[in-house]
Amino acid sequence: MVVWQKIWFVSNMGFVAMLVWYMFLQRAYADALHRGADTAQAAKYRRRRLMAGIAALVLFVVMAGAFITNMRVNGTR
Repeated sequence: MVVWQKIWFVSNMGFVAMLVWYMFLQRAYADALHRGADTAQAAKYRRRRLMAGIAALVLFVVMAGAFITNMRVNGTR
């Protein structure tokens, strides 16, 4: 495998993992709001959800960039 393919593969795995983690955090946050949990607990879930969303977005950009670079380097045959 070429370097860009490895970067794409690793960033793809990270992106999918972050996306799944984001969904679980969204569920925990929504559940905390539904249960009427204290505001500190809900704020903690909200911050974690925000960080997971930002990390997923960054990993998506890295993944897309590695894919596009790989296509340019190796051609689009």
